[in-house]
Amino acid sequence: MGDGHNLKWESTNAIYAVSGRGEGGNPFSGTRQVTLPKSSFPVGLQVFAGPNATLTTLHLPEQDKAIYVWGPMAHPRRSGDDLLRWCAEIVNGDDLRPLSQLIGLFVVLVDDRRAGAIHMLSDVMGVRPWFVATDGSRLTCGSSVWPIREAGLCGPSLDYASLGSWLYFGYCVTGGSLFEDCRRLPARYVLSLRDGILSQREYAPLQGDNRRPTPEQIADHVYEQVSMVIDRFCPRDGKIIVPLSGGYDSRLAAAIAARKKLELHAVTIDEGEETAIAIAVADALRLPHEVMPSDGSLWNIFHEPFLSLPEGMPITRQFSDPVARKHPGRLQLNGWMGDILVRVSGHKSDRELEFKPLDELTPALVRRRRMEGQRFDLLEPASLLPRIEERARAAARKLHECGRPWGRPFLYDGTFGRHRYFMSNNILEHLDVAEAIVPFYTWDLILSRFVNDYDCFTWETYELLFQRHFPDIAAIPHAGRLPERQPKLRPISRCTPRWARQMLLRLPRRDFLPVLNRRKAVPRLLAAAAGRAKHERTVFFLQRLFLLEQKLASNGITLDWGKI
Repeated sequence: MGDGHNLKWESTNAIYAVSGRGEGGNPFSGTRQVTLPKSSFPVGLQVFAGPNATLTTLHLPEQDKAIYVWGPMAHPRRSGDDLLRWCAEIVNGDDLRPLSQLIGLFVVLVDDRRAGAIHMLSDVMGVRPWFVATDGSRLTCGSSVWPIREAGLCGPSLDYASLGSWLYFGYCVTGGSLFEDCRRLPARYVLSLRDGILSQREYAPLQGDNRRPTPEQIADHVYEQVSMVIDRFCPRDGKIIVPLSGGYDSRLAAAIAARKKLELHAVTIDEGEETAIAIAVADALRLPHEVMPSDGSLWNIFHEPFLSLPEGMPITRQFSDPVARKHPGRLQLNGWMGDILVRVSGHKSDRELEFKPLDELTPALVRRRRMEGQRFDLLEPASLLPRIEERARAAARKLHECGRPWGRPFLYDGTFGRHRYFMSNNILEHLDVAEAIVPFYTWDLILSRFVNDYDCFTWETYELLFQRHFPDIAAIPHAGRLPERQPKLRPISRCTPRWARQMLLRLPRRDFLPVLNRRKAVPRLLAAAAGRAKHERTVFFLQRLFLLEQKLASNGITLDWGKI
């Protein structure tokens, strides 16, 4: 198990770029310089990448342009160097809308040396993280914020609005990061730097409507889009890993890929009833299927439960991570985003929530999004929780205001908030060992959710899709539709008692979580140290705070809780 000093994120699949530095050395530990050859014009960007970075480059000496693509990117009709040339032409033009046809998780950098301009392009939901800091004379950008700070290329001032969001939700939804100077590249935008001035232009504008295509048309559209992405990204040779759960999303991706005769290997982490459903699906599709054992604890399946978000704060890992680490170097076909783009939750209460005024919707949704297992009652002063919740509400309200013009504030929050900043951790956390193919991730599918009536997307949409295209697996139930049972008691994770003991030893120190109420914390930590699973969430809540505080302290930065 690691400690806070070693919290890392995609350290080997990383990319950073700096302009206005002259010919200095490499400021980013663990990376190599990959800057394309110089031309007769000054190099705008110096680019550095980790040894496992998924990086595609193209040098256009006749135009004095250098193009870098971090992550997998494809187009329905273009490929190779032609695709990169096309991207460079579009970002320099007036009409950016053709860029919405791009698929994949990527960031594009176009260093136009002749024009003295740098363009940065995010994917349609901005999932591939990219952070930008500029002081007018120098641009620094990269895939995570800690290496930028540790290189001295952004200031140490903390962004307390983002910290409040992370404390409450478990992830940051502000578009910022741990540091005030580093902001995340907006989704669906081209960000350009010219003559020291940053400007941004949207390339995939949202639309709102209440069209009502037939259920068959919706189901077929989903099938066609998922099939197209698999065609563009899945190689015909080489094993592809399919994390298979008891749900519909991974099942559909696996079924389409199996129909295309791809070499698939399904993997399921043993979680009881879901495992039985996954086995039934794999058998029906005739897929090789591996069940990874689990002892039922929350965290024992992970070598280290915590890692750093690209924004700089700690977060716990998810089940796709051990699957990827057991099969390093293999593409992972992931069903991520299928739920929100095909059926949402299917609950009537969600459809009602969508149309409430923001003064009702925002508080209700903020409470619903509150991170499980928070123990704010252990913190003092009493005014701290209201301040944290106010930070969370302010961040959420901005998302809801963005979605309100299209009549979809709840959907906008789920897509460009929760999914972009949190659910994406399913695939981002293992970038150092395996990239993911996300076949539900296309602008056509996202836009379909905004222009079609909310009630077009239900459980029945998915069931119809399977009946039309894969009747052999249509009758296998979804894990979420099985009869509810009493939640099982989980054994305590092996790291929990050790962390509890370490915290008890640190309690006398004034610099250890000064906002912690020692009187309330001691009995719970003693119980966890003795192996009582009831208090496991308490230990993880406090460990999360400690890891951040420790990481900041090791870099000479003090967290002022009073500023939240």
